[in-house]
Formats: sequence, C-alpha cells, structure tokens
Amino acid sequence: MRQDEARLQGAAVQYLRAALPSRAIVFAVPNGGSRDKREAARLKWQGVLAGVPDLLVILDGRTFGIEFKAPKGRLSKAQQDIADRFADNGIPWTVARSLDDVEAFLTGYQVRLGARLS
Repeated sequence: MRQDEARLQGAAVQYLRAALPSRAIVFAVPNGGSRDKREAARLKWQGVLAGVPDLLVILDGRTFGIEFKAPKGRLSKAQQDIADRFADNGIPWTVARSLDDVEAFLTGYQVRLGARLS
C-alpha cells in the first residue's frame, strides 16, 4: 500500500475506534505487501482473497467495506469484482480518499458517530 493510502487508513482506524460505539469491530485485511510465491500460495490456500477491502467495520449486525485510495488511485479488477460481490450481498462498500469520505459513507447508512470531523 502506498504511504498516502497507509496514512489515510491509519487515521481512519483511529477516528472510527474513537467515534463508533465500543461494540463496533474495526479491522484491517492486510492482503497487500510483498511475499514470495510459496508464502502467497499458502495465504491463498488459507483464504486470503485478492480485492477484499482494506478495512471492515462490523456494527449491529451490519458489515461495511472501505477501500482506501490515493486521490488518483484506481481499483484493480479484483477490487472491482469484490465490490460487485459485496453489492450482490447487500453489503455497503466504498472507496475512501479522505476521512470526510469515510464519515459521509457511514452516516449515509445512518451509522451514529460519537465524534464528527466537522
């Protein structure tokens, strides 16, 4: 993950863990990174799936996927395929390029945030 995307994701995790109720689960899915072929094959066998969003939020029986991208970043084919599968399953998913995007996405689904950015 590029540095700007990594910084945004880290800031979003801090914000969400402070703003969401304590029962919420916010966690990263570290699919990226460099691995040798043997390690990549082992992880795939264990269930790692290309395209899964960077961050998942679980709250009150609902799941939300957030993929972080730099301002000009684009989705890979695998990420678009997963986005489509999330939609097919009724799971909200978004691309976030700022903390405001994260906040707008969740409030758009009537998620109550205990802290607001603005």
